[in-house]
Amino acid sequence: MNNIYSTHSENPKLYLPIDFIQAWSLQKTKASFKGGLTAFRKYLLQMANNLGAHIVEKGLCEKIEIHSGRYQNIEVDGKNVASPALILGSSLSCLSSDFCIWKGKSFFHHLKTRPEPLGWRLTLAMLIDEEGLLEAMPAHSVYQSLGAVPLEIELASPGDYELDAGKSKLVFLRSIMPFESESLEAEHQRTMVSRMYRKWNELFPFAERHIKKIYPDFRSKNFQREFSEIFGFVALDYMPLNLRVFSNKTSSGVGSYSGIEGLYVATSESYPDLGSLGWVVAALECVSSQAHRQAHRLGIAGPFG
Repeated sequence: MNNIYSTHSENPKLYLPIDFIQAWSLQKTKASFKGGLTAFRKYLLQMANNLGAHIVEKGLCEKIEIHSGRYQNIEVDGKNVASPALILGSSLSCLSSDFCIWKGKSFFHHLKTRPEPLGWRLTLAMLIDEEGLLEAMPAHSVYQSLGAVPLEIELASPGDYELDAGKSKLVFLRSIMPFESESLEAEHQRTMVSRMYRKWNELFPFAERHIKKIYPDFRSKNFQREFSEIFGFVALDYMPLNLRVFSNKTSSGVGSYSGIEGLYVATSESYPDLGSLGWVVAALECVSSQAHRQAHRLGIAGPFG
């Protein structure tokens, strides 16, 4: 439970909407952010710190206390932390009776129902010499043949992942696995990755001889070890939210409000139809809503007017 963040602030400051919009815009183009993903993460943490957030780098959230349908406080490493609100970065399914301390009326009556995943993203990473790639190759592309599962192709710089690989590029191939127990088997994953690789070779037959490394290497006799390192989830419930794929046809998501007063949600379950930007929109709504609440108590205008 390390994806829970408190809005507790020891030094609160008032910031304009442009600060949030700038961060939102950067999130959409983080691959081109100077310094790569590492610099982008540091930028976001610094911004959160400037906004008055109290960031716990290493801490385990052990309990969430709910009283009559309203969030009260959290327990981090055995210490109670009081805050006016809480933003949940994990699935709503984590709010079990064993994790939450609730008093008064049962909060399960108010808690929203999380959307059911359609599948999850399986990824194959390749390190390829620039000579084997098209000069005008886009950073993101999707290929889909009739009746087949889409193949997502992402081009990235090794520097974004703190890798020194000279004149090479990282290519990520992604496809959607059904959200079924069978998809957790290494052999099943290997079959899907093999199909993804074959399709890649059909699209870019000249790139194969320029490949330096493949991970996980489905061609290896010890492929099970590498697959278990990345996708070795013991059950579907342990599947990270960032890998889950939702369908807006079956669910519109939970939005930014969990159903419990003071407890917000900013995950891929919030707005599945917005894809990777869903949690960003939800986070903006969470901050805006709480800022309006606090501004109303103080009798001043909120940051969004």
